Amino acid sequence: MKNCAFGAAVIGALAAGGLGLASAAQTSAAPTATTAAETIATLQANGYRVILNKVGAEPLSECSVVAIRPGRAITDIVTAGGGDTKSEILYTTAYVDVRCPSATP
Repeated sequence: MKNCAFGAAVIGALAAGGLGLASAAQTSAAPTATTAAETIATLQANGYRVILNKVGAEPLSECSVVAIRPGRAITDIVTAGGGDTKSEILYTTAYVDVRCPSATP
C-alpha cells in the first residue's frame, strides 16, 4: 500500500513539475520542460517499469511526453513467518505516451 501511494505521488509530482502534460484526448503535444527520455529515466530510477506508447520516428531525446498514466502493481505471494503468506509488490508499471516531431497531428 505504501508503494502505491508513493507511486501516485511520483507520477503526480512529475505531472506538476512542469512537464506540461496534456490529456490523452488532446491531439497535439504540449511543450515540456524535459524530454521523454529524461521523464522515462526518472520513472525508472524511482522503480517503475515503463510501458511506452510512442508516435513518431525520432529518438526519445527529441520527443515530448503527452501523458503519464499509473499502471498496476505487479505482486507475488511470498511466505511469511509461521507459514503465513503475504502479497509483496515486485514493481509498479507506468504508462508514458510520447509524441515526436514527425508525428502528424
